[in-house]
Amino acid sequence: RFYLLSSQYRRPMLYSEEALEEAQERLLKLYSSLRGAGDQTEQDPECEQQHRFLAAMANDFDTVNAIAALTDLSRELLQLQQGDHDAEFQTKARQLRAMGAVLGILQRDPEEVCKGPVDSDFEAKVEDLIQARADARKAKDFAKADAIRDELTGMGVVIEDGAK
Repeated sequence: RFYLLSSQYRRPMLYSEEALEEAQERLLKLYSSLRGAGDQTEQDPECEQQHRFLAAMANDFDTVNAIAALTDLSRELLQLQQGDHDAEFQTKARQLRAMGAVLGILQRDPEEVCKGPVDSDFEAKVEDLIQARADARKAKDFAKADAIRDELTGMGVVIEDGAK
């Protein structure tokens, strides 16, 4: 969605994987600026960027300039995260979310988005490694079993051997 919103709807869009990845990175930057923000839905007075955003949207759905306003507000938020300006940060974060809601973006939990995608094959990998470790132990190849255990530990999986 962000990729599609990043260009003027009256102009032809040139699709490329690089442009799609760039849009993903820009969206992640917007989300990272919202990290640590609460999810209150209070209405806040409009800021300069909101005026620019609304003017761009009223000007023939100019999403390119609307996203530029989002980006500017995001930069301010990133600077506020570095200092001790929690009240101002929370206010501007709510404003950014409200602007994003108009476009259908920035409505997910920033912490979850910034974590990245979950590896759907993780469980299968872990099960395969556990089975390979069991096979190595059965074959009395303890060095290999220890190496697999260390690999599992590196993945965040703890294996505890107990008496049978």
